[in-house]
Amino acid sequence: MIEQQQQPVETENDAAQQPAQPYKHKRTAREWVADLQCWLVRRQHHVKRATGQRKKVLKKRMGTLPLIHEIGEFLYALGFQSEYAVVRTGRLLKAAARWAAKTAGGAAARLKDIVGEAARTVLVELFGPFWVFFRGVYNLASYVNGVRRQRGVLAAVWEALCYLGRGIRRYIYLVPRALAYVVPLCALAVFVTVVRTVLNYDYTLAVQVNGQTVGYVESEQVFDSAKEAVDERINYAGTRATSWEIQPTYTLAMSGDVLNEHQMADAILYASSDEIGEGTALYLDGQLAAVTTDGAKLSSYLQSLKAPYEDPSDPSTRVQFNREIELVDGVFFNDSFTDYNRILNYLDGLEQGQVNYTVVAGDSLSLIASKNGLTMAELMACNPGLTTSTALFPGDVLVVGLERRVLQVQIVRTVTRQEEIPYSTETTKSSEYAFGTTKVLQNGVNGLKEVTEDITYDTDGNVLNTVFVSETVLSEPVTKKVVQGTKLPDGQIGTYGSGSFRWPVPNYTYVSRWYGSGHRGADICAPAGTAILAADNGVVVASGWNAAGSNYGYSIIIDHGNGYRTLYAHCISLYVSVGQSVTQGQLIGGVGSTGRSSGNHCHFEIIYGGVKQPPQNWFGTGRRPV
Repeated sequence: MIEQQQQPVETENDAAQQPAQPYKHKRTAREWVADLQCWLVRRQHHVKRATGQRKKVLKKRMGTLPLIHEIGEFLYALGFQSEYAVVRTGRLLKAAARWAAKTAGGAAARLKDIVGEAARTVLVELFGPFWVFFRGVYNLASYVNGVRRQRGVLAAVWEALCYLGRGIRRYIYLVPRALAYVVPLCALAVFVTVVRTVLNYDYTLAVQVNGQTVGYVESEQVFDSAKEAVDERINYAGTRATSWEIQPTYTLAMSGDVLNEHQMADAILYASSDEIGEGTALYLDGQLAAVTTDGAKLSSYLQSLKAPYEDPSDPSTRVQFNREIELVDGVFFNDSFTDYNRILNYLDGLEQGQVNYTVVAGDSLSLIASKNGLTMAELMACNPGLTTSTALFPGDVLVVGLERRVLQVQIVRTVTRQEEIPYSTETTKSSEYAFGTTKVLQNGVNGLKEVTEDITYDTDGNVLNTVFVSETVLSEPVTKKVVQGTKLPDGQIGTYGSGSFRWPVPNYTYVSRWYGSGHRGADICAPAGTAILAADNGVVVASGWNAAGSNYGYSIIIDHGNGYRTLYAHCISLYVSVGQSVTQGQLIGGVGSTGRSSGNHCHFEIIYGGVKQPPQNWFGTGRRPV
């Protein structure tokens, strides 16, 4: 029978007698930091001590070199001499400054004495005689008054003469000194007076012909104009007058009645020839057109042309000719005069010259042709490049004739009308509202202005021209204030589109099919995986399989927040998700052929207000950006 070995039983007393297990302390971060600081301090002390020892060894070794003492002596001597030179320079500069200050002070004192003495001398010699004179007069008056009371008037007069004679003999020496100062001052006053008088003269130019003065003009410009008028009359007179060579000259003069350019031209011709006569010149747009002896009849005829259209009771209407007309009475060569009837025939006739028409609101090609008595074919012939589909805008100028009447009556009416001033829109962004929402904070109100224009009509009532005169603002427009929300569902901030689109597939410009004939986008061909970039800033509103519609495969729609959306279809990969904000040019997907597709391409659409737009309106079909 096997005896079972009894296991010892541990009692409480035995447990108490057993040695205690050692306690393992868990170090804190602060203790680790303290240990690190201690290690750094010991390391720094060790490095410092090692460096000091190396310096001592280096110093000891350098002391054993044979030339080290000579080099040290040389450097010491060099430093000493440099310092000494600086000190000496400073002393010299200080001494020079003292000398300069002393010299300047002495010079100033001497100058003060000289100037002061000179000023005192001038004052004494200039005003001394006057002081003596006034003092003598005062004393004389007092003395004579006393003598008059005591001895009578005659005695007072005699004593006054004697007193005056003694004063003159005593102070006569002061007069030459005073004159030495008074005379230059008087001469200066006379000089200033003469200069001012001469400058105030009205100078003219005396015009001479053959050495004789024929008149006066106020400036060289008037003389030049008069000379040009003479040359014009000579040239207009024909071959006989062109043999005349008149060379008027001018000199400066201080008198004479001035003449204008026409009067001076008459005076020059009077002095140059006897083959002249008085008449009236007709100038059209500044050019001499005819000369007649019936100036009064010609003036009456011109007035009779305008009279039927004049209305004295209507100040807003005036009648004028299509050309600037001036009648000038003067002296002309006999060969210049034209028969009166020939002048009338010329004014009533036609001449070569382009006739323009300014388009006004409501005009069309057919209406313009009708206004000017033309057929459509004639209007097209006058304006090469003009077609029936050409858009017309107010202010455009069309040619309506290659001939024009020499003289035509025109009616100018000053018209004032009221016109609205469109209000502007101020758009701000706010993260308080959801992206794509718009809130009007202030409604816009159009302003009102009063516009004044001069409208020119022909005698048939056709508008020939409109000229802006002025405008007055009656009420300012009120700006419309709009806030656009930028808050996305995940709390991010969305970015609105700029309105300018970029090409979504860089470096690939071939488009196999554009918008049209049932196709509502542009198919941009590119290898599979080619990057597709966002055409503008916006927020992704659709991303996934057929997210843009059936048969589109993997596709993306970006809402640009300004009414525009763009669609990218048939992608092989998508890199953005719904609700994500994207920026223009950001990678959003890869070109593929998913969905209903016959090859790798990106089907790109531009949508505005829910209506798909032709992308070629932005990019063109003949030129695609890269």
